Amino acid sequence: MIMKKNLLFILVLASIQVLATSCASTGQLAALEKKTNDLSLKVDAFDKKYNDVLNENKMLKDRLQDKIPIASSQVNGILFEAMKVEKDGTGLNIEILITNKNDYDINLGRPDNTTIVDDLGNQYKVDQLTIGKGDPYTVIYSNTSVKMIIKINNIKSSAKSLTVIGFDDIFEVAKSQHFRVSLKNLQIK
Repeated sequence: MIMKKNLLFILVLASIQVLATSCASTGQLAALEKKTNDLSLKVDAFDKKYNDVLNENKMLKDRLQDKIPIASSQVNGILFEAMKVEKDGTGLNIEILITNKNDYDINLGRPDNTTIVDDLGNQYKVDQLTIGKGDPYTVIYSNTSVKMIIKINNIKSSAKSLTVIGFDDIFEVAKSQHFRVSLKNLQIK
């Protein structure tokens, strides 16, 4: 859009110059020069405003970067949001926010069979998985969130993303219900 406006300005400016050379009257030439200067000032003001908006958007994006989920999935009123995927030496840390969207508290059992697959097709077992304080069962109150941290050692250095994270056999104690959650296409930073 900016390119179109700049192109339009250049065309208008060129048209004014062509008209100016064909104008016989000095008064007409002065009027055209004033219009050219006015247009130039408007374009400069627009460019400044556009750059200010770009800078503000960049600042907001930087401030919100850790608060915007990379991927999410909701099952049985429980929202799983991948917030970070970061390399840690030869390992990898994945931070997931679990939010209970139900109008009742849940007691969530820690999954033991979580599988991770990278974009190269390599499959990994989780070395450490912690929900909340790290107890085997974690209470997640209605409309509140807790963090899940997954640690994997010895991930391939050439891996760029995790194609699937499956949380097999997550167990909601009150309902005696197992369910599975998958988060896909998580970019590794």
